[in-house]
Formats: sequence, C-alpha cells, structure tokens
Amino acid sequence: MAEVREETGLTLDADRLRYHGSRQLAATLSAHHAHLFSAELTRGELARARLAARRADGGLALGEPGTSERTYVEVTTLGALRDASTVDWSTLGMLFDVLA
Repeated sequence: MAEVREETGLTLDADRLRYHGSRQLAATLSAHHAHLFSAELTRGELARARLAARRADGGLALGEPGTSERTYVEVTTLGALRDASTVDWSTLGMLFDVLA
C-alpha cells in the first residue's frame, strides 16, 4: 500500500482493495498485462484527493521522495473522461469494468 500513498497521498489498508483480474492491454500490439484493483473511497478520502488535485494544479507533485518519479492527482467523472478523450480505450475499459 506504500505505492498508493506515494502516488496519491492516501493511506489505504490492503483489505480494502478489490481485485478485478488481469488482461492484455492491447492484444494486437503487445503482450503486456494490467492487473486491475479498485477501492471505494470514503468522503474524507475523496476530500483529501480533491485537495491533492488542487495542489497538483499548482504544480505540487507526489511520488517517491529522492527519485525522479512525479505523480499528480486528478479528480474527475467518468463522463468527463469519456467525452474529453484524455484516456485510452484500455483505461476506459478498466474503469467501466470496475463500475459495472
């Protein structure tokens, strides 16, 4: 759960994660697989994520200290992601699988 904390600033217990399986991301192009996990956030956690997103808009990055890793939290809706074409089909498919 250190990875979640490093990249989002949220602390989640491992027993809150739901595993959705593993699938190829782009079967006609690559053999790479993604292992899909999700967690339902509490209202407090969502508020902290929104605060991190506002900080990201100001340039504040998260990531593992002492490395070049930089991550930025974004909070949006599924409809906005679908309409804006800001994520690829693999990512949309994973989101729809979690929400189905």
